[in-house]
Amino acid sequence: MSQLGIWSITPDGPVRSARVRIGLERYLQDWIERDPRMLPDDLTIVGREVTLGEHRLDLLAISRTGQWVVIELKEGELYRQTLMQVLDYTAKVAAMPADDLLRKLNRGDDVARGRAAELLAAETGGGDDGAGGTGAGRDVVAMVVGTTVDPGLERMASFLGSYAVPIRVVTFDVFETAGGGRLLVREVEDAVETAEPRARARTTYSVAAVRELAEGMGSGGLLDEVIEAGRDLGLYVRPWQQSITLTPPDRGKRTLFHVRPVAGGRLQMGWFPENLTDLYGLSQADVEETVGRFRLWGVFAEGEVRELIGAIAELMRRTQGLEGGTLGP
Repeated sequence: MSQLGIWSITPDGPVRSARVRIGLERYLQDWIERDPRMLPDDLTIVGREVTLGEHRLDLLAISRTGQWVVIELKEGELYRQTLMQVLDYTAKVAAMPADDLLRKLNRGDDVARGRAAELLAAETGGGDDGAGGTGAGRDVVAMVVGTTVDPGLERMASFLGSYAVPIRVVTFDVFETAGGGRLLVREVEDAVETAEPRARARTTYSVAAVRELAEGMGSGGLLDEVIEAGRDLGLYVRPWQQSITLTPPDRGKRTLFHVRPVAGGRLQMGWFPENLTDLYGLSQADVEETVGRFRLWGVFAEGEVRELIGAIAELMRRTQGLEGGTLGP
C-alpha cells in the first residue's frame, strides 16, 4: 500500500517528516475558519459551534453557488457515527425557520451575513410569510473532515450519494515538519475558468437604481422614507446588489439595516441588534425591550417598516442626544 512521504530540506540534508495527529479538534476549527480554502467549494464561514438543540455544529458555511454547508470535524479518523451525526445536523439546518437560522450566524462580516440573509429571503419568494421561510427548498450539503476514513463511512457515503444525498468527505494527511510545525496535505482540483460564471455576473446597482427598482414594485415612497430616516441619523446609504444597507459612516462594514424592495409595496428587511449594542453603547436589555418584538428578517408591510425604523431611531437618538421623532407621517 503506497503512502505519501514528505521531506523537509534542512542545512544538514533531507529529513523525512513524521505522520502525526492534529492534536485537538479546535485547532482544525481555527485553521479552517482563518482560511476556508482548506476545504473545497469556495466556502464562507458564517457559524461556529452553532447550537442545534443539545448539540453543537462545528462549522456552518455558504458555498460560492449558494449552498449551506454543514461541517463536522474530527481530529482523527472519520467513523460511521460521524456520518450519522452530520446527517442529523444537516436535517436540522434544512428544516430550521429562516429567522432562527439567521440568529445563529455568529461568524463572517456583514457582507457574508447579508448574503446569508439574501439566501434565506429567497426562500419566501417575496410572499406573505413574514417569518422568512421554513427551510423548504433550502440547499444544504453535509461535509465531514478528518485525517482518515473508516471503510464503513465510505460505503455509506457512496450509497447515499447514489440517491442524491449530498455528502462531502474531506481528509488531510498530517505531518510534523523539521521545525516542529504541522503540515496538512490534501488533493485539490484547480478551478477551470469558463464563460458560465461571467454570464451569470450580477449587475452593479446604485442607490438610484435600487430606488427605481422599488418604484416599479410600488415601494419607492416607503424606501425613500427609510433612506431619509437613516440619513437623519447620520447613517451612510450604500447599494448592495438589488438592495441598500444603512451603515455608520466610519464603520462601513457594520450594517445596521439591509433593505430590499419587493412586490406589493413592501420591503424585505434585516437588522442586526448586535451592531446596535456594539456601536452605540446600548444594552441588550434596552434593545430587547424596545425592538425585541420585531423579526430579524422578513417581508414588512408599510406600517411595520415605520414602526421598526421608528423604534430603532428612538434608541439611537438617546445615545446621540437628538430630539425624538417618528418615521413617516
